[in-house]
Amino acid sequence: MTFEGPVATASGVAECVAGLVEMGKMISGDQVEVRLADDGNVLTWSTVRAGGGPGRPTVTWLRVHGERITAIRTVFDARGTGGH
Repeated sequence: MTFEGPVATASGVAECVAGLVEMGKMISGDQVEVRLADDGNVLTWSTVRAGGGPGRPTVTWLRVHGERITAIRTVFDARGTGGH
């Protein structure tokens, strides 16, 4: 399993889960606008809120094999978050 995003990357199940748990502590809301699925791909467009800040349009792409997520890629404008 891998995770790739504008402010972090992770590899392996334990590292990915630990990173997602930490990220979950920072998120105060996630309003899903659209979710599309096709075979082993799931694409979610949402507005993610962290703390009291404004929502950020966010796209998350999951690769799924069987019933397991094998890769997560998240894209958002990371300016002001310590991202690149």
